[in-house]
Amino acid sequence: MPNIGGTLSRGTEFVRGAGYFLAGARCWRSHARVMAWAIVPALLAGVVIGTGILVAVASSPRVGSWAASGLDQGSVWHTLVTWIAGIAFVVATGIVSVMLFVSLTLIIGQPFYEKISRVLDPLPADAVAEEEAWWRTTGRGIVDAIRLLAWSLFIAVVAFAVSFVPVVGVVSAFVLSALTGGWLLALELSAYPSARRGVVTLRHRRELLKQHRWRAVGFGAVTYVTLLVPGAAIVVIPTASAGATKLVSDLTQPTSRIPATR
Repeated sequence: MPNIGGTLSRGTEFVRGAGYFLAGARCWRSHARVMAWAIVPALLAGVVIGTGILVAVASSPRVGSWAASGLDQGSVWHTLVTWIAGIAFVVATGIVSVMLFVSLTLIIGQPFYEKISRVLDPLPADAVAEEEAWWRTTGRGIVDAIRLLAWSLFIAVVAFAVSFVPVVGVVSAFVLSALTGGWLLALELSAYPSARRGVVTLRHRRELLKQHRWRAVGFGAVTYVTLLVPGAAIVVIPTASAGATKLVSDLTQPTSRIPATR
């Protein structure tokens, strides 16, 4: 028999995780200046990634035509495959673009997002881990971003393939990308508040979030979906950074930090 209790528990955790994004949104009222400054790097990254997305959308008809090139032109199957392939290409591009945008924004705006964590984090000063040199944290951030981007590329390929499943393909691909992309976003966005607790490596951060995986996925999935809303991305990243700080704060205790690995 299906584990109904486990399913309900995961659902509850997912909803609770989504609440962290809303908690982050409320920080615009209580810490408006700190949040507003974090828009600047998001704008810079948005120009770069937005251009790429426009190119991908403009190219989707050609991708669809290429995918249906072996079918009779004018047939129902040719039209169907053309549309599905075009949409699948846009979905796959969106998966990669979301991760690339977040990674680029966090790297460009490292001082801004670290400040959000410092201001919103209730961690006592005597419990904060020793701060690393900027070049070390930036270098690790770039390496982690590349690793997470590689996973997003894999997910994009899988989502592209799933999109061709009749009837439910496109919807299934979107749900898959939102859940798996949400997990990757949670790993990315939790970097700064985790580092304040000595959790500085991607592996240790994964171990931390796995303790409440569905809560992390719920937070990340809501962030992922809102990032897809045109024009919203520039305010979503500061919001999500604030939400991630609150998430990590709830998942950790000052006396039980995971040792940092240098």
